[in-house]
Order: sequence, then C-alpha cells, then structure tokens
Amino acid sequence: MRRGTYSIAARDPATGELGVAVQSHWFSVGSLVGWACPGVGAVATQSVLEVAHGPGALSALERGLDAAGAIAAVLRSDGKARYRQLGVVDAQGRAAAHTGEGCIADAGDVGGEDFSCQANMMRADAAPAAPALRSAVAPQSARGG
Repeated sequence: MRRGTYSIAARDPATGELGVAVQSHWFSVGSLVGWACPGVGAVATQSVLEVAHGPGALSALERGLDAAGAIAAVLRSDGKARYRQLGVVDAQGRAAAHTGEGCIADAGDVGGEDFSCQANMMRADAAPAAPALRSAVAPQSARGG
C-alpha cells in the first residue's frame, strides 16, 4: 500500500504566527521537513528532500526575497530540483510552491494567501480537493465563524 506525504506551511493573518505541519509514511520526517522563523517565514521541504533548502529558503527571505524568490534561490544550483517539493510562506503571507516534474505521482501543490500545501505519492490527483483545503485553512472570520 502506497502512503502519501503532505505538508502545509502557513501564516495566521490575525496573529502573524507561522508554522509547518507534515504527515508521511516516513518515520520522524517532521524534524526534516518543517522550518520556521518568527517574523521571517515558514518552509516545508519534501520529496527527495534536501534539508539545506529549509534554512536556505529562510535565509533568502531574511535577505528580502519573497516566497517565490526564496524557492528560486535554493533550487538555482540544485541538480535534483526536478525531484523536490517546497512550500514557502513569508511573514507578509505571500506563498509559493515548487513541485518538480520528477516527484513521485500523484504529486502537486495548492496555495493561496497565507498558505502553501504540497503532496506526493498520493493515491489520486488531489486537485479536486483544493477548494475544501482553501476553506479549511482560511481565517475563521472568512469561514463565517
């Protein structure tokens, strides 16, 4: 039985708090996937993960790059970028993701203001779940609560 890996990097727009969560079949993956720094951003790196991309993306954010720029910076010289997945959200809530074309299927990402979610080794394409995911991570006030 295949088991997927999925993660989220997110920012609470009400408090500015940042965080990362991950679920995987890989034992103790949480210590490798999630990276966050208060006032800077949060990073999830997975799928043939390169641990250095977590602190590298945070460093790029500290230098003033946005989430997409941070991803581009860490992948620029990565010969295995086609196998990597990264999600980044910065302290302003700007989010970006990268899912390399070589990630184990089904793989993809979905994001929006304040969050980026990534998944790979899924049983099926997760794109139809994107509206529900956006609703789940939206601020409670946007959900009517």
